[in-house]
Amino acid sequence: TALRHQLIALSWAERLPSGSTRAQLFRLATIAELYNAMDLPERALEVVDRGFALGGKNDIPPGNRISLLSASSMALMKLGRMAESETAWIEAETLAQQQASDFIAMRVGTLRTELMLATSRPEQAIEAAERLAAVAQRKENTYFIAKSTTLRGQALMQLGKIDEGLALMQQGIDYFK
Repeated sequence: TALRHQLIALSWAERLPSGSTRAQLFRLATIAELYNAMDLPERALEVVDRGFALGGKNDIPPGNRISLLSASSMALMKLGRMAESETAWIEAETLAQQQASDFIAMRVGTLRTELMLATSRPEQAIEAAERLAAVAQRKENTYFIAKSTTLRGQALMQLGKIDEGLALMQQGIDYFK
């Protein structure tokens, strides 16, 4: 349902008299994220490529570029293309550091943590999740507080601390509820 609504929003964005490209880039990044959530990484990459083609790779506003790179990194991670995923993430994180947005920092921090988990670097994942949690708590962002808790739980499980990891994951799930 969300995908259908985003596709309709994309068609409307294409018809805007001004700001059309930026609006389309925003929708395309959201659509790519939805494809990733639906475990359709190939489709996500197609949409990301469409976004980069639409905006001209170097002419895309930083926020839109970060979103497209993040969606690309996640899709590549799901496809097991870890080196490419990390390259996209590094570019997104570099751009994010130049932005004064805590929300962007939390999104990229989540991606960093997930990439560390996917590449079996649980100690680094814990550090990344703790940085994410600190920003989320300062901003009182309940989504990222819960997300950082579940990610720390996953990292502990990778370290063989199953009971402690499961407890944290459950705490994160309860927080979401």
